[in-house]
Amino acid sequence: MEGLHKEVAGKFGLTCDSVEAIEIILADGSINKVTKRKSPDLFWALKGGGGGNFGVVTRFKFKLAILSKRVTSFSFLWKDEVALKKVLNLWMNLHAGTSLPNNLSSFCAIRMEKPEGKGQNSAVHLRMGGKFYGSKDVVINILLDNFGLIVPDESSFTEVAYHKEQKCIINIENDEPISMTKIDSLLADFLNPTTPHATEVHDIDRSNYLVLPAAPTVTCDRPHPHKISSNFPKKFKPKDNAKLINDIYKYLSKSIYYSDVNRYMSFHSLGGAVKDNPDSRVFNQADKPYLLQMQCW
Repeated sequence: MEGLHKEVAGKFGLTCDSVEAIEIILADGSINKVTKRKSPDLFWALKGGGGGNFGVVTRFKFKLAILSKRVTSFSFLWKDEVALKKVLNLWMNLHAGTSLPNNLSSFCAIRMEKPEGKGQNSAVHLRMGGKFYGSKDVVINILLDNFGLIVPDESSFTEVAYHKEQKCIINIENDEPISMTKIDSLLADFLNPTTPHATEVHDIDRSNYLVLPAAPTVTCDRPHPHKISSNFPKKFKPKDNAKLINDIYKYLSKSIYYSDVNRYMSFHSLGGAVKDNPDSRVFNQADKPYLLQMQCW
């Protein structure tokens, strides 16, 4: 139930934070509407991930969020070892602190890629994607203030706004309609490209980032079953972050590259609204600055 949505967590929190009521069928067949006022303990347990021990949940009632008038998404790519280590280290330290505004959410993926030269060892690249609830000019300044000149140019940003007359979301740059669903899918596809004909994001050449023709349909697809795990950092001081990054980079760069195996580690920012109202939190890792996830298939 935690429902971490990597692009909006900073502003809106986790999905479980917006649950207002839950319909559940208990073992005796009775149908119950669970709310904080009527059944506070059960409501708290269900929001926190009951794991199917309390009954069968059939419906949720959510408090919906209202989008900002302008939303800006971005996607960056670094191939250089020095630059990507610097970026990821800055990213970790920023999310361990409080310097970033709540309306900015971002996530990173450090990936094994096809080596550009001879040899079977992997190239290691870093991708960052995110969303800012505000204008492109503002988020560019925020990123420049925190990451410096290693931030790519303006072509890496897409700003959209709600058009009252057309009653739709439009791309500010070309004044054409675009859906937030498409923007989200473009970001996700950029971070984890798996299809040869996927839509390109922000004019970045994807020709060297093709791995499998499709993501796995089940976790036991052969010849390489899908494996996934996630962890929260126990320590996240600058020296701990630097060691973690160096260890990850060293491991991936010395690993053998296989064209039919996709492997990456992703870093998902927490903080912001995730930490608000600690007394009512059901997510027991809200004090962590980020989540580290590993996937391989």
